[in-house]
Amino acid sequence: MCRRLVINAGLKEVVIRRTATAFDVVDVADWVAEDDLLAPRDADAILDRQ
Repeated sequence: MCRRLVINAGLKEVVIRRTATAFDVVDVADWVAEDDLLAPRDADAILDRQ
């Protein structure tokens, strides 16, 4: 499943099944913090490339 879909759904946690008996719980807020699309952009650098 796409991380963006999970973020937009407003879920707080995702449980991922790794094996028949092993599961991981992931905090969706960590995905938001790592999202490069939400990073502030340097407007001057963007304009310089054009």
